[in-house]
Amino acid sequence: HRQLAALRDTLGSRFDVGVGTGLVAGFAPFALLGPALGATSVTPDMDVTRPRDLTASALAAAARAADATVVFASPAALANVVATADALTDADREALGRVRSLLSAGAPLSEALLTRAAALVPAAEVHTPYGMTEGLLLTDVTLEGIRAAALRGDAGVCVGAPVDPVAIRISPLDADGAATGALTAEPGITGEIVASAPHVHDRYDRLHVTDRAARRDSADAIRRHRTGDVGHLDATGALWVEGRMP
Repeated sequence: HRQLAALRDTLGSRFDVGVGTGLVAGFAPFALLGPALGATSVTPDMDVTRPRDLTASALAAAARAADATVVFASPAALANVVATADALTDADREALGRVRSLLSAGAPLSEALLTRAAALVPAAEVHTPYGMTEGLLLTDVTLEGIRAAALRGDAGVCVGAPVDPVAIRISPLDADGAATGALTAEPGITGEIVASAPHVHDRYDRLHVTDRAARRDSADAIRRHRTGDVGHLDATGALWVEGRMP
């Protein structure tokens, strides 16, 4: 419960979700987090186990029901929303026009897909947070940030700067590809991405070997999670994901 409460607080402060906010939860965890934040949360008419079945019309109906200003949909759901957008009515587009934040995470998203989705919510800022089950919200980048990052030409995919209070460190790789180097926040160093935050999990239940392997403790007694992702921080503090550990 401590991690869930910390995630609630991080999400609420980052995306200005709280009492009075209308939230469309096209991603199952957000159906729980919405009420925890005091938001009016509506799940679209969809099978939550099959997010790719979410249609643009169903999303618009949920937005209208919640008077939504925030929408969260998985990448698979967002792809089908874009693909079915021709069925939207004027009333549907009016409801989507009131959305101020569109969030999508869980898998890589192309700039092209985000651009097409942004056209359906013209007043919204489009975000694609980076995280995982053990830490759902670690960094965040906007569509504009993705476009700007492309001009910098770093290796990998830019997933944005750490979200307060997340701390990202890199463990440099040795000659064998193992992440054995001392943790660093120095720009341009490639290695395993290691994260710490109040909402990052503190242990795996009854998986002691997995738990030990996923920990990267240090002299400051802060428990850090080894994500298994490889990447680097750039000079602006943004994180770039380059792949997975071997």
